[in-house]
Amino acid sequence: MGYYFTTEFEGEVAKLLDKSIYHKCKECGFTFSKTLFEMDYEAWSKLNLDTHTYWELMSKNNLDYSVKQLMLFLATITQYY
Repeated sequence: MGYYFTTEFEGEVAKLLDKSIYHKCKECGFTFSKTLFEMDYEAWSKLNLDTHTYWELMSKNNLDYSVKQLMLFLATITQYY
């Protein structure tokens, strides 16, 4: 596992989490947020609930969030094609 990239958040989301550091396996391509992985369960649960609630309530951001998730997914699989 090694450092892959960092996502920095802005606006309301930054109040919940300012950045997330991702690591990636050089052998298989598995990618994960080291920031989230190292959180204790209570902190992660609160962040998860608060973040999803925020995005679901902000319907104008739902598309932006979906696009970001899709781009992250595509970035992790493109190395195999």
